[in-house]
Amino acid sequence: MKALKFEIWGDFAHFRKPYTTTSPLTFSLPPRTAMAGIIGAIIGRKKNDVICQNQDSFISISLLNAVKKTRMAVNLAKFPSIKSVQNGCFDLNKISNRAPQIRYEFLKDVKYAIYFAHNDKSVYESVKRALENHETVYTPYLGIAQLIANFKFTGEYEIQENNDEKRFDFKCIIPKKAIKDGNIELEDNAEYFTARIPNRLDEKRIALEYNEVVFERSGKKTVRATALPKQSWNIKETGENIIFL
Repeated sequence: MKALKFEIWGDFAHFRKPYTTTSPLTFSLPPRTAMAGIIGAIIGRKKNDVICQNQDSFISISLLNAVKKTRMAVNLAKFPSIKSVQNGCFDLNKISNRAPQIRYEFLKDVKYAIYFAHNDKSVYESVKRALENHETVYTPYLGIAQLIANFKFTGEYEIQENNDEKRFDFKCIIPKKAIKDGNIELEDNAEYFTARIPNRLDEKRIALEYNEVVFERSGKKTVRATALPKQSWNIKETGENIIFL
């Protein structure tokens, strides 16, 4: 099977935890659902299109920068509908229903490496063409529309499924269900974290599945674990091993 690799980054990101409302908190890493949405936006898929969310889609995410968080106050206001806007313009001074400032938690200086594959050849080729030409249909953003993302295509690789239970060093985010006993080998000077993140959405954007994942916070260290049979993939050219979420 072939897979596309690209890098995506931005100054800030916010992948909101759904149970936080008045003071929104962010996941420490992008859920698979968010990255599937970004890929879908690049090729022009609507929000309720699940072509990149379903089980025909394969996505692996690696941290390239350390996880850093900061808080900032955000001014929220309800804007008028398009029907009430004259000639495409609206006087912002007329907005009277401004909400108080809300403190948001943001990820700072984010950068990720993504491997993507798909069973539908037309979807795969559409993503490949868009990445190669650095073209998008909709603007990709990192969780919130104001947090614009940039990306760079780094190549297409032949990948092979590992059929045996074997220990590997992983740079990617690891789903615990894919490794033996859900355990990893600890190393000195590494920062290991776990998280429970949404993994797939339906057409109504309701989470169908959650993943318990393990990752190393600095983005510099690998995570050593024993992958279960047929749960990890080897990139022949680079020798890297990945697990799809």
